[in-house]
Amino acid sequence: MDALVSPYHFTTREAPVMAAVLLADRVFTLLPSPQGAGAGAARTAADRVPEYLDMIRSWRWSQPLWEAGVVAPSVDPMANPAAEMASAWRRLTTDPACADLGPLMRLDLFGNEDDYLQAVARDVLRAGPDPGVSVPVMLGLDRYAARHALTVVRPEPTSVVQRAEQRLSVERDRLALVVPVLLQADADSIVIARELLEPELEALRVAMDAAYEGLLARPVRTTGPGPERSAWCERAREAATRYGEAFDEHLPEIVACQDEDEPALLRGLVSVTLSTLPVDVVLHASAMATRRLGTQPSRAIHPNTPATIDELAHASVSSMVVRVMSKDAAA
Repeated sequence: MDALVSPYHFTTREAPVMAAVLLADRVFTLLPSPQGAGAGAARTAADRVPEYLDMIRSWRWSQPLWEAGVVAPSVDPMANPAAEMASAWRRLTTDPACADLGPLMRLDLFGNEDDYLQAVARDVLRAGPDPGVSVPVMLGLDRYAARHALTVVRPEPTSVVQRAEQRLSVERDRLALVVPVLLQADADSIVIARELLEPELEALRVAMDAAYEGLLARPVRTTGPGPERSAWCERAREAATRYGEAFDEHLPEIVACQDEDEPALLRGLVSVTLSTLPVDVVLHASAMATRRLGTQPSRAIHPNTPATIDELAHASVSSMVVRVMSKDAAA
């Protein structure tokens, strides 16, 4: 299972990213970056845009995960999440079907490189208060995930948009598993945990992949579980149980390897709810939230680009919602 996590969660180190970097084979995210290759371009951009430098600093905790190949900026070097975000932004600012949201979008978001880096970095650092940035980011991530068969890891619904997403997903088939993860841990401890738990993690990932295939085959809830669903549900639950037992068995080793200067490890019990969602669920949920809040468009949407065929119009995206059930010191 390869996962995609919002850049907002990398800054806050919330449960979705902590669960993803342990449970998934690989984790991808949107890494806002300047044009041009190499560290030189990034350093120059950081000198020009202080918010961009602050965002990069807030991600320092995850550096060992990038070095170990656990976290990466894209599946394909020729197609990264930033390009999908830009495509989502163009749709939101030009498509009459997005009239409810278009007036909230920032027309200057991609005006120039510094504007883009500043807007995204500032919004990531502030946990997403500007829908003109966060909606294109989230819509772009879902579409990137659908295009590359990734699982989007989401938090427990708390915002108006997230709750609207939950309402849109109630008719979808789903599977919930309960597993332990490290909710507070340095990246080196996570790398060690992945190595110690590799056999059980691999079995769990294979079982979760099979579950997603089953969910995609019958996305809408039905009255009965069916023999096929019972089989992959049972395999996933058995794999989750074996992983949980191995996690607790190896936890003292993980704690013993931790640098004494790091904060104490925090063991968390989380529920992970697997489901599939329409690829544009963020678009519809954001529009629902806007109407519910009574936000009126302040300007009309005028398309300025030719309509194109959307090859993802009827696609689904795999989703994993992480909810913290309990947490306690690992030692």
